[in-house]
Amino acid sequence: MSADALLVYYSGSGKTREIARLIERVTDCDVEEIKTVLPYDNDPDKIGKSLYRPELVPFEHNIEDYGIVIIGSPVWNNDIPAPVLAFLESRDWKGVKVFPFFSTGGIFTTPYSIILNICKGASVSEPLYVIYDKNGRYVRIQE
Repeated sequence: MSADALLVYYSGSGKTREIARLIERVTDCDVEEIKTVLPYDNDPDKIGKSLYRPELVPFEHNIEDYGIVIIGSPVWNNDIPAPVLAFLESRDWKGVKVFPFFSTGGIFTTPYSIILNICKGASVSEPLYVIYDKNGRYVRIQE
């Protein structure tokens, strides 16, 4: 392990990746991108509240070695994409400090509560929302 924190993110359009790269530069953390073994349909209009969880490509870093995890996710239809859910559900979060951030172009009332429900036993900070307009231009940051 080369850093105290691990930044884990999933990006469909590239917006969350951009934010993750900025965070990486200022925190000097290790980074893992959530990738699926088979192609995942990133169409937000097709994402629902299903139980489907895609198989993920294994990480290079051992997530159990980190007490701080920064989690980045897009918000699609007020939900977190299945690859992020698969990652979140894959580990025990007890004793971990979790710092979530989201990229979104619209409604975002439930993503934080999803993180709280899945990351039982973790100390979860208030989320950071980076909001974009329909043309993909940065609009504002909201906590």
